[in-house]
Amino acid sequence: MWVGITSTSLAQIAATKSFGVLVVPNNARLAALRGVNVSLTDRDLNFFHSNPSLAGDTLTGTASASYQFYIADIGNASFAYSHNFTGIGAVVFGIQHLNYGSIKGYDATGQEIGDFKSGETALIVSKSHQISHFRLGANLKFAFPNIAGYRANALLADIGGVFIHPKQDFRVGLTLRNIGFMLSEYSETSDTSLPFDVQVGFTFKPEHMPVRFSLSAYNLTGEKNYF
Repeated sequence: MWVGITSTSLAQIAATKSFGVLVVPNNARLAALRGVNVSLTDRDLNFFHSNPSLAGDTLTGTASASYQFYIADIGNASFAYSHNFTGIGAVVFGIQHLNYGSIKGYDATGQEIGDFKSGETALIVSKSHQISHFRLGANLKFAFPNIAGYRANALLADIGGVFIHPKQDFRVGLTLRNIGFMLSEYSETSDTSLPFDVQVGFTFKPEHMPVRFSLSAYNLTGEKNYF
């Protein structure tokens, strides 16, 4: 059993960033943690999305598929698989697609001109490595949204680490998410802002209690994000 606690110091948070597929939690368990998990390992392959160091070699051969239904016809699909390669160890491959469904289009005069399909997709390759009581990891991500016919591309990376106490059920994690740059913009005049974030947290299970506590801090860059 675990108890997750997240908090933010902002009074209001607005969706000022693009590439929502990189921010929206892609599975039910991560959503229950409000989309933030820096230190809880617990043998869940999907956690590599939030901190690449959380998917260790023990998850080799594990696959995960998920689909979440949102309002209207919006849906979030994801797939992940961990494969062991001789010489380099376990590598995790993932794909996530956030489907926005149909969006009505209008011209400059307000006349309806039809429906548009919109969505965002991200391809992810992840690698982690254990060094003593520390595990380090990195995600390489290629994201390409298509919003009503407007397309963009970005190359990003996550860098994370977790300290695992050798005797106690105690972990401390840190991750830098969505470090990257645009490969192409939606248009010649657009100036897309990527959802960069710094997150830190710890997970602890008291020896004589059947619960596990997680405390995570996010939006440490001070910039507004999706949550």
